Amino acid sequence: MLKQIKVYLKLTVLVALTLVGVLVVYYNRNHRVDVWFFRTFESINVLWLILCIVGGTLVSWWLLSLSVGVWRDVRELSRSAAERTREEEQATRARLLEEKEKRIDEKLKQALGDESRDH
Repeated sequence: MLKQIKVYLKLTVLVALTLVGVLVVYYNRNHRVDVWFFRTFESINVLWLILCIVGGTLVSWWLLSLSVGVWRDVRELSRSAAERTREEEQATRARLLEEKEKRIDEKLKQALGDESRDH
């Protein structure tokens, strides 16, 4: 029941938005507006102005979302590089610790071997 209400509500909103769009186009089809295009004022149809604004907004939104995605990817790459560096340092430290343990074991074996020869 709740899902059905949601679907009908979405459909109603979609139809209302479409109707608003059609009404905006219908009532502004003959209107013109003076717009400054960096040099002179030009008289253009309002619908073209609306279309340009919508296009510019969509392109701006797309560029912004693309930039956010790229920024997120750069941060992820940076984190993974730092993690790789930490892993390499940890592997180096583990190898050095193993070498120290081997040297200590060899010294202990030598000391025990020398001690057993003394007796």
